[in-house]
Amino acid sequence: TVGGIGLAGVIGGLIATNFGWQTNFIISIGIAFIAILLLKGTPEKVSQHSHRHPFDYKGMSIFAVMIGSFTLLLTQGFEQGWCSTLSFICLNIVISTTLIF
Repeated sequence: TVGGIGLAGVIGGLIATNFGWQTNFIISIGIAFIAILLLKGTPEKVSQHSHRHPFDYKGMSIFAVMIGSFTLLLTQGFEQGWCSTLSFICLNIVISTTLIF
C-alpha cells in the first residue's frame, strides 16, 4: 500500500508526460477490470464481533467548520491580505476548532 501511494504519482506523471493525461484514466479502467476479475471468487469475510459505532455528529460538525475556515483563509487571505480582519477571524476559528477537535 505504501509503495503504491509513493509510486502512483511518479508513474502517473510519467504516463501523462509521455502519452497524455487521458491515458491515466484509460489505464485505470484496465486496472479496475483486472482487480474485479481477481476478486470475483473471493468470499466475503463477515466479522462476528461487528457492532455499529454511533456517528460522531459533533466531531464532524467541528471538523467541517475547521476545514471551511481553513479553506476560506487560504483562498481569501491572499486577496484581502493576510492581516485583514477576515484572515484573523478565520485563523482564530481554525486554531480553536483544531484544539476542540
